[in-house]
Amino acid sequence: LPILGAKKEPQAFGFHIFQKPSKLGNFQTRNLEKMANTGLDPFGAFATSSFHALPNVSERVFTTGIAAFYSPISSLVKEPQRLGYETVPKLALCVISANSR
Repeated sequence: LPILGAKKEPQAFGFHIFQKPSKLGNFQTRNLEKMANTGLDPFGAFATSSFHALPNVSERVFTTGIAAFYSPISSLVKEPQRLGYETVPKLALCVISANSR
């Protein structure tokens, strides 16, 4: 499972997702981190991180929490094969955010 994080103060404008690599580095070295979706990891040895915008940002709104769950991709998209993946994933990570409004 990925690690999700969001700041709670007003004007926090997004949440962060960190995904551990699928395997350890060679020769007991530490894994490197890259931005998600760069296509630079053919061996699965890089951790990935990405940042996603929250829908409601202002001085008077603050994030009160986030929750994540997996859902079948077929329940979210009518034709998942049209998303452009070589192999269509079976599950999608869904994130719900709550705020003070």
